[in-house]
Amino acid sequence: MLLDEMKAGNVKALIARAADFYGPGAGAKSVIGVLAFDKLIKGKTPQAFINADLAHSYSFTTDSAKALYILSQRDEAFGQTWHMPTASPALTSREFIRLIAKHTNGTKKLQVVPKFMLQIMSLFNPLIKELCEMLYQNEYTYVFDSSKFEKAFNFKPTPYEQGIKETIEWMKKSEVKLL
Repeated sequence: MLLDEMKAGNVKALIARAADFYGPGAGAKSVIGVLAFDKLIKGKTPQAFINADLAHSYSFTTDSAKALYILSQRDEAFGQTWHMPTASPALTSREFIRLIAKHTNGTKKLQVVPKFMLQIMSLFNPLIKELCEMLYQNEYTYVFDSSKFEKAFNFKPTPYEQGIKETIEWMKKSEVKLL
């Protein structure tokens, strides 16, 4: 409906899409924050859902915030769909979590939670039930292409390793606690 209204000129809008968030502000409230950042900072074993060996894009919150500001200031951005800047190439969840472990001096172990276990847990936990709707992101490659944004606004996404370091620093300073 929004696209139709944008095309008809009835609404001045744009669509901004991002992959799974990590970074300042997301911390332990994002899926990867709960499954890996928070656990590794606390010396626990990180987790991944279903398959840790598929490519999976993550969007750094700071890049997405800057991108939203840029889009809001440019009339030519309206009426279009944009993918927020996301580092490329996408890493596997295992590779991404290994980088977190490297910068937290955490364990190299990884617990992969199978789909059937999540489905059982969803019977008792409404949050897990909601997560189950998004499990396709862990059953297949989940790769974002933000080249349109990068070319249009001469923007280079933060490399994963740098973003991971900044996320860890922010979480430690903020003393982020799980709900």
